[in-house]
Amino acid sequence: MPTYACPRCADLELQAFDDASGAQVWFCAQCRGTFCQGPETGLWLGAELSALAEAAPASPLEQLLPEPMLLRRLRCPTDGDWLRVTPTSHSADGVRHCGQCGALFLDAGVLPKLRANIIRRRPSTSLSLPLERPRSLGDSEPGLADLARSSLGVVVRTAQGLLEGDTEAEPELEAQRIPFSNPWADILTVPLALLWMSLVATTELGRVLLYMVQLQFHELGHAVPAWLSGRAALPLPFGFTFWKQDRSVFVGLLVTSLIGVLLYRGWLERRRFPVLVGTGLLALQGLFSLLLSEESSMMLMILGGIAGEIILSSFVMIAFFFPVLDRLRWDFFRFLLLFPAAGAWVATTKLWLEIRHGSHELPMGSILGAAGDGSGDLDRLVQVYGFTRAGITTMYMTMIWLSALALLVVYGFFAVRSLRVLRAL
Repeated sequence: MPTYACPRCADLELQAFDDASGAQVWFCAQCRGTFCQGPETGLWLGAELSALAEAAPASPLEQLLPEPMLLRRLRCPTDGDWLRVTPTSHSADGVRHCGQCGALFLDAGVLPKLRANIIRRRPSTSLSLPLERPRSLGDSEPGLADLARSSLGVVVRTAQGLLEGDTEAEPELEAQRIPFSNPWADILTVPLALLWMSLVATTELGRVLLYMVQLQFHELGHAVPAWLSGRAALPLPFGFTFWKQDRSVFVGLLVTSLIGVLLYRGWLERRRFPVLVGTGLLALQGLFSLLLSEESSMMLMILGGIAGEIILSSFVMIAFFFPVLDRLRWDFFRFLLLFPAAGAWVATTKLWLEIRHGSHELPMGSILGAAGDGSGDLDRLVQVYGFTRAGITTMYMTMIWLSALALLVVYGFFAVRSLRVLRAL
């Protein structure tokens, strides 16, 4: 039996089952989409539904925009050709039809919409519903059969309600995910965010707003090394992070458990990025907890404030290109977090470039203290750990250049890949 990857969920393998109609259908346990090969679509949907799936009119958005600009572009699992979107009634998503092999990919909840369209066109016609609960799922993993039955059962119950005249019935639709494979988003979004934040940083109000964003990354920069070293820490959004000096086994085990969840879910969903991130965090936890001395780990917690403005903000921008755990809805929230991250990185880079060129003084002191009173991060680095002012500037400027290089490499990879896709269209 052939295997196919889900067009929407990339590397996630579709699970095959035999539909009651006799057609071979493939089901995605994550997005609840269903896929059927061209020769069997008529058997699966029935002639009338299959014709409606191919003949439904395109939405105004489909008519106005070139196809490569649409975020829902997916490829056929059979031949790799682009799937043409055929929207269902009152929906921009719906049926995806392969022009070469005739295969269909239906999003979750689309089948009831097709049937509702037929009901509105032919209210007196009684339709047979070929799609029922799957009889078997072959050698699929335990629990997947229940998942498929639950999802497809919703489709059948909704369609039955429509056929019985219950026009108020609403299908229980799964939340649609924004794909990570749109070439225009990969090419334009991050540069536009950096450009926009650079313009914001030129105004007085913009600098104040960006400073508030910097504070969030700054305090997280203190807290992350504390957590990785087994210390309880509480980053507050107004410029303070409270942490305990003594390490705690409980905190260490809790952090390890959370990283383990990240690794497990990433492996289960076949997402490489969270697996790599989780592996890196485990390595850092071992370094901070087992190898570094108390003095060294405390020093890293202190310098981690400004480092968080650089490293964590650039990490968010890099993570924009990669899918993480599905339940976190990173496909949506990555657009919301990209601009604050870009703003924090731009503001911090601008500050340290000015310090490097002598047009700005080192930000000594804390948010409430004065320079030289020993309350600020840089004061403690100088007075307790023996850093020089030139050494501090060089250290943070090195972090900035390395983060810029990492972002450029990742962006360049996805930009080149996206340009190849656009050139092939």
